[in-house]
Amino acid sequence: MDLEIPELNQKEKKCFEKVEMIIRGGFGSSFVSPLDGQLEKLKVDECKVYLRKYGLRLIGNKDVLIARIREHLEVMDGGGEKRYPISSFVFDCKGDACTGDVVMFEQNVYDMYSIASRSATGPPCGTRTVVGRIVKESYGAEKQQHTFTIEVLWSKGKKPLPPMHPLLIKGRNLYRIKTMRQKWDDEVERKKTLQEKHSRGFVARCSREKRIETRGSEPARSNRFKRPHTKQNSEPNRSYQTQQSCSSVPPVPNNNSPTQANRPFWSGKPSTKQYK
Repeated sequence: MDLEIPELNQKEKKCFEKVEMIIRGGFGSSFVSPLDGQLEKLKVDECKVYLRKYGLRLIGNKDVLIARIREHLEVMDGGGEKRYPISSFVFDCKGDACTGDVVMFEQNVYDMYSIASRSATGPPCGTRTVVGRIVKESYGAEKQQHTFTIEVLWSKGKKPLPPMHPLLIKGRNLYRIKTMRQKWDDEVERKKTLQEKHSRGFVARCSREKRIETRGSEPARSNRFKRPHTKQNSEPNRSYQTQQSCSSVPPVPNNNSPTQANRPFWSGKPSTKQYK
């Protein structure tokens, strides 16, 4: 699927030109010689305009945004492959990656992409090598599927991804291919990060199982208060309808019964009968 980067409007284009002038003042015309203090002159809105220009992530405070811009400038024009060489990826993830890992993998590239299923279709047209840093991993709210967000540091092959492009990939797909990683400066800290990820995964799986059990018991609970429609249950309704229809018919007057006019009038005098 081709990358679609939104175009800047006129106001944002002018702002980007200003940002470019500031960056050139610190990085030179080729953006490869960092000079401390130049990026700190940028405002938050100006940082976001630069990141939006290249389709990069906009999340974070000013320090995070400036660090992202600095790294983007460093990995441009082949700098990423020099900074993260293939020889530095010495550990096999073995189906277990976490936030902070710098990983390398090879994935198939497809010409066709299905928006409905959000997956590639048809035979692959080639492969590409991707090196990136895992900046986020989460479990979906509905199916608890593990998803990684990887910031691309460099990529080559068929349809290479631009530097610092955010790439979403399912955990099962990342583990299915042979994914290598760099060594952490502190591997003990990585173990703590893995334990925290595993605990969140356990909670996510438990919540999903409870939700499935609740959905399975809802029909039985609702049907428990419904009486089955049988012939016996329909008889009282039929008799009630018959009585209701009969009561709606006005009574036929009886000629032999006294009417209100010739009915004897009660005098209202008390009875003289004595009770002992």
